[in-house]
Amino acid sequence: MKSLHAWIALLLLPAAAGAESLCAKAQAGVTITNVSWAAGILKASGTWQVGEESAGAMLEYRVQSDRQWAESRMGKSGNWEVALPWTFCDRSTLRVDVFPSLKLGDVLVHCTENGKSTKQSFNVSCVPTAELGACQWECAEEPAPRCSGTCTGMAKGGAGSYVAMQGINGQGFQVVEGPPQGPWTWTVACAPGDKVLFAVRDRGGTGPMSKTAERPCGRE
Repeated sequence: MKSLHAWIALLLLPAAAGAESLCAKAQAGVTITNVSWAAGILKASGTWQVGEESAGAMLEYRVQSDRQWAESRMGKSGNWEVALPWTFCDRSTLRVDVFPSLKLGDVLVHCTENGKSTKQSFNVSCVPTAELGACQWECAEEPAPRCSGTCTGMAKGGAGSYVAMQGINGQGFQVVEGPPQGPWTWTVACAPGDKVLFAVRDRGGTGPMSKTAERPCGRE
């Protein structure tokens, strides 16, 4: 399978002499104005422009130097916007390359030797946050102090697909059934003063685990 540059070289052959001289003078520029990441999707936007000698531009979008997307735009300038799947943790870098495009007869030639690029780093935190909302309790003193209630847990951050877990004190966790994005509601039986615990594990149960959220038994 030929590489992108090999195909571009083939396009250049019919008008190589004219294309080389024109490409040497072609101008281009690109900016990144916004980068955000949420729920496994990297969203970014910016602007591009080329000189009067160009018919348009080819834009390439790379994350950690790996090409994720490429597209051609006609005109002298415009806005670009992409939404790319990206689920790798920690700090990454988006790079956007722009190459001026020349129209030579019926052929659109991309000047790959004198493109421009810009880049911006973004951070992907794969550690989710667990939140334990107010619990509704009914407590009795006889025959022994005891409470029964209903609690609701929520989660945010990470890749956005969680397995929820609840427990009492340090006695271990049990999975709470519910949708992968929550919220999750379960019934609790405990003694006043016990700690009601809630946590989530990201990536369907295979990713990082959140810090534990807690509430005292019998109190909202």
